[in-house]
Amino acid sequence: MNKKLAIAMLSVAGAGHMLADAPHDLNIRTVNILDMMRESEEGKKVSNELDQLRKSLMNDLEVAQKDFMKETEELKTKAGTLSKDAIRQTEERLIAKRSDIENQAKKSEDRLKYSMQSVSDQLMSKAQVIIDKYAEENKLDLVWDTASGRPLYSSAKVDITGNMITAMNSEYKKELAQNKTSKPETTKVAAKSATPAKPAKTA
Repeated sequence: MNKKLAIAMLSVAGAGHMLADAPHDLNIRTVNILDMMRESEEGKKVSNELDQLRKSLMNDLEVAQKDFMKETEELKTKAGTLSKDAIRQTEERLIAKRSDIENQAKKSEDRLKYSMQSVSDQLMSKAQVIIDKYAEENKLDLVWDTASGRPLYSSAKVDITGNMITAMNSEYKKELAQNKTSKPETTKVAAKSATPAKPAKTA
């Protein structure tokens, strides 16, 4: 059996118990929204752009690191011909440079993560619009995502929220009725002694 089909069947089967009280003539379909995003033309385009951004950021870091290593080796080579003050100044500059490279690496990582999240959110929103439109045009009741195992679209036909609210209200009324008919429990409270405590004897 096709792996994706098996996953889809399992996902729908897992959702079955949640739809036990819903009508049995539901029009259900499955979709893998991650595949939609990855395999679409726009998805491939932005994926390539992200890859180019990652390579560019990595290249800038490599250049900075190579420059740092070159200056470090030069200091080792020339250390015997430099004054203590010159060595100290060079070491301080290299320490600052290393710190700058670390900050650059952190900013590059944050930029890449932000770009990936931003692109993912945009593609997800566009995919959701397509799914909603398709479901409405084809009169679907439920579209199940095999990637996340959650529904991406559901019609009013499968929504049992109103029934559940009615059921909760019914149970609450039963509880109120039971509380009215049940006798309150009596509790015994130990009576406090009215006799004041005797003062302690003093020597």
